[in-house]
Amino acid sequence: MQLSADGTTKSEQFFNAIFGKETINFSCIHYKTGRPSPQINGLFNENSTNVLEQYNKQDYEIYFVVNGGGYKNRDINKINAVFIDLDCPKVNDQLPQMNAVDDFKQQSMVAIQDFQPTPSIIVESRNGYHVYWLLHEGATIEQFKDCEARLVKHFNADPKVQKPCNLMRVPGFYWCKDVDNKFLVEIIEFNNHRYKVEDIHDALPEEVEPIDMSFRTNNKHQRIKLVVIDGTNNPLHTNENIELIETLNVQALHQLLNPQPITLSKEEVWDFLKKQPLHQFLGVAEKSFRCLIHEDNNPSAGIIINEESGHHIYCCSSSNCGFKGTIIDVTEQLTGLNQFDTLNFLRKVYKVEFAETEWGKNQREALERNQELINGPTIHVLYPEVYKLAKNYLPLIDTLHQIAKHHIYTETFSDSSGRPVFFVSIRELARKLKKDSKNISVHLAALTYLGLVNKLSEGEIPEPFLKRANDEATKHNHKYRVGFYSIPSYDVESLAFSTTKAIEFKEKGFTMKGFSREMLLLALGEAEANRVFPQMAGKAIPQLNEEVTSKMERVALELIRQKGWTTEKEILEQIELHFRGQQKFKETQIKRILPDMYDKYLLIRVPLNNELKEKFGIACKGFPRIIIGVEAA
Repeated sequence: MQLSADGTTKSEQFFNAIFGKETINFSCIHYKTGRPSPQINGLFNENSTNVLEQYNKQDYEIYFVVNGGGYKNRDINKINAVFIDLDCPKVNDQLPQMNAVDDFKQQSMVAIQDFQPTPSIIVESRNGYHVYWLLHEGATIEQFKDCEARLVKHFNADPKVQKPCNLMRVPGFYWCKDVDNKFLVEIIEFNNHRYKVEDIHDALPEEVEPIDMSFRTNNKHQRIKLVVIDGTNNPLHTNENIELIETLNVQALHQLLNPQPITLSKEEVWDFLKKQPLHQFLGVAEKSFRCLIHEDNNPSAGIIINEESGHHIYCCSSSNCGFKGTIIDVTEQLTGLNQFDTLNFLRKVYKVEFAETEWGKNQREALERNQELINGPTIHVLYPEVYKLAKNYLPLIDTLHQIAKHHIYTETFSDSSGRPVFFVSIRELARKLKKDSKNISVHLAALTYLGLVNKLSEGEIPEPFLKRANDEATKHNHKYRVGFYSIPSYDVESLAFSTTKAIEFKEKGFTMKGFSREMLLLALGEAEANRVFPQMAGKAIPQLNEEVTSKMERVALELIRQKGWTTEKEILEQIELHFRGQQKFKETQIKRILPDMYDKYLLIRVPLNNELKEKFGIACKGFPRIIIGVEAA
């Protein structure tokens, strides 16, 4: 860090001059992935410096919001300075060579020194300068915008750096875009002058015609006929569009875009959305603009229209990005939604309703009939065994039906029985039902076992769904992809199967605590285990589980051989394990293996009675359940 005469760092002086005792909003963004760190708010002191340095060492670029209040334009409530970013332009999308940068810096410094009022602070970065004019309190957002526009025009500065919420580099930290040649960002002039915003504004001529920045595509293999389209000015300020999209603010986007309601088939919706004016949706008025997908210091993105399809296509020509996609792809990137949630969001934005097909109507009616049954007064009378086992999970069943009804697309997106396929994560179900994710996972498996829900194996999932899910799982380093499901019609045949499984559950001695793939694998075989847990098909039982199972069986059989009976508790007391959480593990494991152990060794678990007490010489209070041989029952 640069030191000042009073022993403080120049960076401390820098922030004291801009913010005084007010909180600073920092942002750390990885140079390659564009991923931001969690928001860092506070004073510039030893604690914050240590955090920022850790990120910087991991190749994060270190920024701060110059004005006060927050990270979004709507949050800014205090104007601290006006500023410009003088950045040496790239050559063929490559970082400029240092000799070119040196020439650019020399020319820029001449322009800075010729300008009055004198800048308060000049910060040198790898490719140029950040120049600040500190302001007295009282400047309005509109004054800031007008002054910024004039400064950018006068200095031919980066036109994207003129928003109230703009990020600028923190001096004293490294520029990281070339990790092998990092550059320390430093303060080269600091005079702490403070001005009225009118002083800066009046020193500049009124803004004239826009800066000409032509868009260049580097896709040499593009053969379709393309036309570059001009941006369309919106009635609202264009800098707000991205924020509205990121926050899924449909109502505000309605005011901005003024869409007219329309009803389309599912096949027509995709084409319709891709033809919507992308400039207007994103709020960009220039032919070329800074990419919205990656951190971009120079305009590298533009929007083209395919004359054959009429689709509007976003293209970034930067070698660091190269993103290309339709309104659906861009919205996915900005919101983080999956493809079908993105589609639903855009349908709401453009007021698109589906014209439901006959197949879709039939599927919706089937799901609604199911809901009438599970929420009605007769299920416990008509199907008592199923109701007894599933009654605590009826809200989960109802939630799955609601999700399924929102995912009725076309017959293309159906399972082998023609039922609509839908997807949802365990985490999302847990959030909707305000339950623990682990419990939801077990409950969902039990409903699958009963046949009230179908989990789809990989071969049953429609290809577009599967590809997207696998890509997302890889992207986020998830062990399993999101689950895909379908729901059968709860007719006589379906519920007869559910009743059979509910009876089996009771007769086998299954419990919800022990319900798992391992329990089904041991008790019912691999086919049934794979039906209920398709993503775990072929997965071996962990060695520890097998070893503990073997011990439990040996202990149980030996105790029964010695005295004719035993209990779960007694078996657990005989098993010694030495790791944290071993008691809970043992309690769960014995529930998993008991159904198979009963079948394998002709055992049965029964409530103790006076006859059995006398037969086995058991002296205890009450009548707990014991495990005995079938012949002794």
